[in-house]
Amino acid sequence: MKFAVIAAPRVGTHMLRAGLNEHPGIFVSDEVLNPNHAGDLLRTRTGKQIIEKWQREAVKRAPNLGTLLHRNLYWVKVRGAVWKDVGRMHTKFVSLVRDNILKKYLSQEVAMKLRNWNSYKPRTKTPPRIKLSVYGLQQHVLECRNYFDTVDMRYPNKLVVVYEDLCESWQATMARVQKYLGVPVRKLKVMTVRQEKRSLQDSILNYDEVAAAVTSWGCARWL
Repeated sequence: MKFAVIAAPRVGTHMLRAGLNEHPGIFVSDEVLNPNHAGDLLRTRTGKQIIEKWQREAVKRAPNLGTLLHRNLYWVKVRGAVWKDVGRMHTKFVSLVRDNILKKYLSQEVAMKLRNWNSYKPRTKTPPRIKLSVYGLQQHVLECRNYFDTVDMRYPNKLVVVYEDLCESWQATMARVQKYLGVPVRKLKVMTVRQEKRSLQDSILNYDEVAAAVTSWGCARWL
């Protein structure tokens, strides 16, 4: 069975991927359309051809193959009709979302500053506080909503997995994913470590400015 994991930066993508790869009947790819992994393939092949190549190479790894498609600039710019091809090439779809977009944006800015996107060990140093751009946050919110709406429209029969559920109810959420994929339910380990555990006040230099903006947007629940 071939399924797609459709995600975005800072929504628990690699947390889910690493956990699912602990299951003997599942193998999930890395970000197959990410230029850092696909390299020159993006210049000569369509998104469909790259996905097909990964599926051919991984077919012996496990009976259930997951293609990880991570939303970033390359997602919509890669050659070929990726949205339609993904729908044709997979039978099930797992969509990763995050309810708190403010924390998502903060996590993204911290990761960019530290140049560290995935963490498998606890930090040894506390990262500096970040000054967030209110305009940048507003654009990020709009981009996320547009993207999640597009995923909803393209793949109506998907399973939605919320990042906050992964953090708060790992085993129950992973059991729900395994049932959806039709594999025996096993207890799976959490392989990654959350990078940002501080409060928003301790993480954001201009917290009062950001809090006022977020509240004016009707999103005070993110604070």
